[in-house]
Amino acid sequence: MPTGYTAGILDGDIKDFKTFAKKCMRNFGATIHMRDESNDVEYFPRTPGDYHTKEIKKANQLLTDSQTLSDEAIIQIRKDELTKDKEYHLRAIDKNKIDSENLNKFLEEARKYNPPTEQHKGIKSFMIEQITSTIDFDCNNSYHAEKLVAIDKEMETITPKLVRLSMLEKATKDLRYHETEYAKELKRCNESNEWVRRFIDSLE
Repeated sequence: MPTGYTAGILDGDIKDFKTFAKKCMRNFGATIHMRDESNDVEYFPRTPGDYHTKEIKKANQLLTDSQTLSDEAIIQIRKDELTKDKEYHLRAIDKNKIDSENLNKFLEEARKYNPPTEQHKGIKSFMIEQITSTIDFDCNNSYHAEKLVAIDKEMETITPKLVRLSMLEKATKDLRYHETEYAKELKRCNESNEWVRRFIDSLE
């Protein structure tokens, strides 16, 4: 039975070794960027994605904002962020309450369940354990409650100086991270493209 690489030889679409070798090249890491492309698509060089460059641009804008925006604008930006965060945590608490109520109904049923034999007792224990662990882990509001306290505290003590410092720290950290990761990705792309170049040259 022919493979996706050899079928072309049998049906006559692949007429020379060089074409076959290029198809086989798609099975190697150097062409991972083409994994979702059809086998019929001609090879094209690997290039970095735009994720890190976009994040670098955002970090540079944050750096500029931290130095140029007015105190009033700085405060408003942070208050808007805190308000959005607060809404998120309040929604999470409401959702956890509903989820907990639903899970506790199932927990009550699981505890009432009467196993038909000794061999079925294990599944009863398993069902109870699954539900209780989900309640304990996924419906625990302590994290959200702590965040709400911190948000309210920051709302009362917010100052332009602290906000600027926070923006500067975040921008610096993000720039360092994304510039490093972009350089790594660019190096991987160059190495992959060089591997392919040398392979194709070897077929000449």
